[in-house]
Amino acid sequence: MMNRITTIGLLLLFLSGCVTAPTKEALSLGDRILADVLNSKPDGYIGAIGSSQDSYKIVSTKISNSGVKLCRVLSVESENEFKVETYCKMKGGNWQ
Repeated sequence: MMNRITTIGLLLLFLSGCVTAPTKEALSLGDRILADVLNSKPDGYIGAIGSSQDSYKIVSTKISNSGVKLCRVLSVESENEFKVETYCKMKGGNWQ
C-alpha cells in the first residue's frame, strides 16, 4: 500500500513538472519570431520589428568550446535608443 502511494505521488510530481515547463507554445508571438530569426538567419541579417521604424541586426554568433551552448549578439535600434542584447541557448533549449 505504501509503495502504491509513493508511486502515485512521484508520478503526480513528475506530471506537474511537465505541465509547468515552458514550451514553444507558451512563448509570446514576439518571442517566437525572435527565436525563429535567431535559429535561422546568418550573422549580418537585418530585419524590422513589426510595423515600427525599429530594426535589429544579428551581429555575431559564438559556440562554446564544448559545443553545448550557442550565443548570438543582436543590436536593436529605435528612434531614441540603441541597445545590444546577447541571447544564448543550450543545445535543444530555448533562447534566453
